[in-house]
Amino acid sequence: MRVAEKKIVLKEGTECLLRSPEEEDAPAALKFFLTVTEESPYLLAETKECTVEKERTILRRQIEDENGAMIAAFLRGGGEIAGLVSVRRVRASEKLRHRAELGISVVGKWQGKGLGSALLSAAEEWAKKEALKQLELSVFSENRRALSLYEKFGYEIWGARKNAFRFADGRYNDEVIMGKFL
Repeated sequence: MRVAEKKIVLKEGTECLLRSPEEEDAPAALKFFLTVTEESPYLLAETKECTVEKERTILRRQIEDENGAMIAAFLRGGGEIAGLVSVRRVRASEKLRHRAELGISVVGKWQGKGLGSALLSAAEEWAKKEALKQLELSVFSENRRALSLYEKFGYEIWGARKNAFRFADGRYNDEVIMGKFL
């Protein structure tokens, strides 16, 4: 589903346009995805078979999906994505359609500038317009930056899964489950 465009200015003055990425944004989306997965050990996605065509298909499906939205932060000029949030109903069934899961990622050099907050606010605005009642997410227990952002926005810890994530070096990390009632 598409969301309305919104211009924002980051703490240091950089202008961004928050909007749903379209199929023609596939090269920028792929570059963003490859960058954040390279930078962060906290993303679950794999990059093994990423292509512009596959990204184009993902973006097309996201626009057509009535149960979710993707919002990207395009830097001034529109060609580079600095951050992205996705929010999607857990299921469309009547008993579960009040709940949605969200995920957010920001390129390292754009972290700490207010972009994560802007993206999270935009996701919550969309969720409220869609009459959602609660947002849920999961995060690596050692990802202090993300935990801090979510707590700042009123998300609470609802539980945890021990050793849910296994890093390439063999270490394990707990999955923290958080949520917020809208």
